[in-house]
Amino acid sequence: GLAYDPEKGGTAWAGLSDRQLFGTTLEASALGTAGRFQQEFFATALWHADGGWSRLTPIIMLRVRGEQIRRFDTAGVERPSIGTTDARFTVALEQRFGEQWRLRLGGDLLTWGGETLRGKTRPGVSLRLVGTPTDGLAFRSDVLVTKAWQSAQVGASRKIPAGSWTLLPAGRVGWTSAAPLQWTLPLGGPDGFPGLHQGERRGARELFGSLRLGHALKGPVEV
Repeated sequence: GLAYDPEKGGTAWAGLSDRQLFGTTLEASALGTAGRFQQEFFATALWHADGGWSRLTPIIMLRVRGEQIRRFDTAGVERPSIGTTDARFTVALEQRFGEQWRLRLGGDLLTWGGETLRGKTRPGVSLRLVGTPTDGLAFRSDVLVTKAWQSAQVGASRKIPAGSWTLLPAGRVGWTSAAPLQWTLPLGGPDGFPGLHQGERRGARELFGSLRLGHALKGPVEV
């Protein structure tokens, strides 16, 4: 894939997924992304123990990332960016509760630093809960605890259709404790915030809400 954004510049990515790796019940995927401010490689493998739809699934994940953290002064003028790198390796078990909820408990090994990964390395524990308890409602929470720092995020959105109109309220709460720069919270998340440069405001706490109104014009085209 290829994309261009006047704020982030060009981005290219390529991925591969195999739902029956080597003819087994292993499912694996990998994704590489290269852009102006971020380069990332992400790979994951999971095992369907019963050969089909598993309630309990072992998962292994690896993420390696290099990112230029953008900086701005109080007037919104961009300053020189800061180069960061990090890597995270996770071994987890995911439990499904019906078709609505998934709970994942993992053991993590994280390393982070400046332009190279010659920084700090810490073990940690992570917890993720994802669910769609009712039609149109989506819920997600993530918690990460290490000896060096901790973080938590909880978010939800609700899609409310009304004929050719769609209403989408959403909200998110985020918190970190002494997190490294690349794990602080940019206001508005990956989509940014209206009136600000992407990544202009980063902090240890976030309270975010949005309301989107959409109107279907024809087929998949929506305003």
